[in-house]
Amino acid sequence: MERLYGVRADRVASIAPQNWTPPHPHAVRDFLLAYYSERECRAHGFEHYPHAPIAAIRPMQRPSQALPRASSVPPTDVRMPSLSVELLSLYTSALRHASLWDGETYRLLAFDAELPRGSFAIDSFLRFRLTNGLMREEMYHAVATGSDALPLRCQIAPDAAALLDFPSHNVCGGVHTLCAFARPAPHNDFIVPLQRRSPRVGVAGGSYGVIPMAFHQPTVSGPLDPREPATTALREIFEELFGGHESFEEAKFLDHPAIAWLLSHPDRMHFETTGFFVSLLGGNYDFSLLLAVTDTGFWQRFGHTLKTGWESGEYFLLSTLDGDGFHRILHQPDWEAQALACCLEGLRRLRSIDHKRMLSEPYDLTTS
Repeated sequence: MERLYGVRADRVASIAPQNWTPPHPHAVRDFLLAYYSERECRAHGFEHYPHAPIAAIRPMQRPSQALPRASSVPPTDVRMPSLSVELLSLYTSALRHASLWDGETYRLLAFDAELPRGSFAIDSFLRFRLTNGLMREEMYHAVATGSDALPLRCQIAPDAAALLDFPSHNVCGGVHTLCAFARPAPHNDFIVPLQRRSPRVGVAGGSYGVIPMAFHQPTVSGPLDPREPATTALREIFEELFGGHESFEEAKFLDHPAIAWLLSHPDRMHFETTGFFVSLLGGNYDFSLLLAVTDTGFWQRFGHTLKTGWESGEYFLLSTLDGDGFHRILHQPDWEAQALACCLEGLRRLRSIDHKRMLSEPYDLTTS
């Protein structure tokens, strides 16, 4: 805070937090969809996500199903926003019980949907979370109190043109992956792990989502390119689905038997892109991937070893033939927007991969 805003953190923490009730997620969504109009987003090559009314946009040109590639580019200068100590205290009060630490993360500077390819520079997670990331808390407060004052958003992303001008601000983000594991008879389905995030998570705590959901960060990845979103997905599958311990010094995730199996059996799974999304709430990007293992032997060998990490407050293993279960989870209001899009797009793609393991009707009525 002192580097970014010239304000000591203890000065911010000394201000008593205001009491206000968080707004309903649908109220925030509706505000954002009006704030960044469909017409304005389309003028810059993006559209409101059409299959569910969520506050995220995607390129009008669909990314291919190939896994997204990556390249490095020199970072550009970003003008830091200014906030008073009172507003810093107001916006950061919700973070006082979160588990936050700094680390390198990939900042997006360009995205080409046709390839698909992202261009990244390395930046700081806390620099993102205390600038662009605070637009979340600012928006929650504004909607909850009926205020039209959005000083942080007005400096960073006052309109769709600024929101989508990636080099001009701290556009950090991550990789969301819908995992689906085929089970043999008598089930003849896919098992899909979903979660409600722990409130201690630094971004989107308490929200529903897929597993894994992770920031795209450079770490030691052995022969894999750490810039590739698929590398982050595999590392986080190891950590968030198989209970692996995070390590920045060595590529331990490559030695886990389940990850080693996935890397050595590409013909028995579909590992592909289902979307690219920009959040209207926080301005962050997310790659949406699907990992569908069609070999039932994987589940028989590794299904009993699933163990979620601390990021999951609770998790659910849903059968793709459980219509009631999906209806209940998908209609929860507090989904992270891009995670819901990842889930819906993954389910749509799963039907084309093996429709016999899927329901005949839509999983969520908003996709019909």
